Amino acid sequence: MKKLYSKLLTLVTIGFYSLSVWAQDAPVIQNYSDYTGDSFVANWDKVSGADKYFLNVYTNGTNVQNVNETFGNINHSDGKIDQQSPNYPNGWEINVSENGSTDMVVYEGVNKIILDATDDYISTEQIIGTGVGKYIVNANLINAENITQENSSLFKIEIFDKAGILLSTGTIETLLFAQITEFNIFDGFGYTQANIGRIKISIEKGDGKIGDLMINSISYSCTEPSYILKDQATAENSYPVTNLDPEKEYYYYVAASVEGKTTDASNIIRVNEFLTPKALDATGTSENSFTANWERLPKAKGYIVQAYQYHTATQDSEKKILDDSFEKSTEGTMDDPISVTDPDLYTAVPGWSGKNILAANGMLGADNGRFPVSLSYLWTPTMNLSSNNGKYKIHIKARGTAGDYLSIYRIGYMIDSNGDGEPDALNIHKVTAFDENGYAEETWEMEDGAENMQLSIEENKLKRFFIDEITIIQESKAGEVTRIPLVPATISDGSQTSYTFTDLETNGNYGYEVTGMRYNDYEEEEYSETSNLITVQLIHSGIESSTTQNVKVIASENSINIVLSERALIQIFTANGQLVKTINGTSGENIVSIPAANIYIVKVGSKIFKVIAR
Repeated sequence: MKKLYSKLLTLVTIGFYSLSVWAQDAPVIQNYSDYTGDSFVANWDKVSGADKYFLNVYTNGTNVQNVNETFGNINHSDGKIDQQSPNYPNGWEINVSENGSTDMVVYEGVNKIILDATDDYISTEQIIGTGVGKYIVNANLINAENITQENSSLFKIEIFDKAGILLSTGTIETLLFAQITEFNIFDGFGYTQANIGRIKISIEKGDGKIGDLMINSISYSCTEPSYILKDQATAENSYPVTNLDPEKEYYYYVAASVEGKTTDASNIIRVNEFLTPKALDATGTSENSFTANWERLPKAKGYIVQAYQYHTATQDSEKKILDDSFEKSTEGTMDDPISVTDPDLYTAVPGWSGKNILAANGMLGADNGRFPVSLSYLWTPTMNLSSNNGKYKIHIKARGTAGDYLSIYRIGYMIDSNGDGEPDALNIHKVTAFDENGYAEETWEMEDGAENMQLSIEENKLKRFFIDEITIIQESKAGEVTRIPLVPATISDGSQTSYTFTDLETNGNYGYEVTGMRYNDYEEEEYSETSNLITVQLIHSGIESSTTQNVKVIASENSINIVLSERALIQIFTANGQLVKTINGTSGENIVSIPAANIYIVKVGSKIFKVIAR
């Protein structure tokens, strides 16, 4: 998944080639392209007059680098920094001279920077290393007679990533430095950011606010980079980087050579893409099971394997897509319900989810909530409601607060509510209001059905509610094929590359696809794009005759000839269950071309044939 960077990329450049941090002639870095795991193309904008560029690519090293900046070499006199020759630390940006009365002082023979006005700030150089583990500001509170929490000025922290994008910001009273002199800013955030590129500290002094800061030093630690390319010269504004480890993340930056001088370097682009898994053909296919297979996905910590059943309607009919009266819920009452963490323990159909879920005898619901910090809702399992042009019926019985009502809508689906052609509102159905006894029951039709959809059930005032029963029905036309999602298999081992689905419908049609999972910088689950779809035909334990009840199947080298007495759906699979072709067969001769001589499984309606094309 590529991270898309905005024009902020043009605003921040790093200064380990010269003293200026935001030099105008530094290259503007662009996002990488053509990532394959073991290679990518680094990109940047051309610089006017540049005859070549120097590309640097690195990954995480193992050695720890400690930086302790005391600002001892800055030139100043009479409290003011020499603006003609400030001698700032290489790459750091210090702005304390435009506002306030004092830039620096010498205390006990050591230089100290003074933050005494709004917008006075100190910014680190671009941090090339990774894994910044601490960032300690050593400072004293000064000019703070009679300071209180109410009148204290504010110490502000801004953390940017390596591309110059703001990650986090926060403030705390400068009064803090009356109690301590060393402050690790990550203690203030409660967590350590990843991919840090620059950290900026400043002071905010509004009307009546007091308290200045005397900065003694700033120190941090990080992991030193391990360079793959160092100052790789090229005349182009892109460069292919190869022979990489797909399990690792990489970073790159670039500088330009203009008239024999080297510009500042660009910002840094992180290369940490999560590729798409590749699903492989099923193995171990039997009459009621198969094993799904896929290639190991670099960086994956686990997988979601989603299996589907393909149901072909033999005649016009109604099918219950969801039918649950929560009979597995046998404890609790509406007044004294049970708090639920695993809804599958209380439902006939697995896959329910939600927030503040409750269970009572024969019911599932959600507790009181509060907008926006503690929402309460139920989400149905994922369903395929794409048949019948998306039309389906819902019947619901529920309990709740008299006069209130339930809102039910398809998650993530928007409609055009004002006729301007732009989707702008949820397609909400308001269930008949709860009567004076707190009961509600209704049947209605929706027309927004789709594959892999869920419905959300919410109380309009976020009050407690319970569902007694819910049924979702959809009509199917004869010959219509519906893909029904099964309960997904969750795998927490990134090295696992197979999973066996068992207890399936005998001789059924199935399919599966795989999604990779890893953890992002905040230890949250992050998912890859979903793999290709593999189809599987479960196989009879015995081989049927090649002619059965007015169906005749004959194989040749390049085709299979299926003779039918009436119309029927024809599906052709390889011997390991991979779908090759699907056609709507007509009465008479149906000639289906095949890719190569092989063993094929031919399914005609509910009949299955095994043939050899020679």
